[in-house]
Amino acid sequence: MHQPTPDCVTVDVEPLVEIVRAHLRLTEALLDCAVRSGWSPLRAAGVQAGLDQCGAELDAIQRNLATDADA
Repeated sequence: MHQPTPDCVTVDVEPLVEIVRAHLRLTEALLDCAVRSGWSPLRAAGVQAGLDQCGAELDAIQRNLATDADA
């Protein structure tokens, strides 16, 4: 028999957010090593801008989750 899908599912995303943040930190460390090894600083700046955007989006997700939890 088919089980109905719940309208709302609660998931603890905090561990996932921490995994993504750790990945961002690792990527930044690798980027730093690449620049010291001769990679283009201009290219690195573009990659860093993307990493910064990811971090900002994670911050926004956490703020939204905190707001939802308080509601």
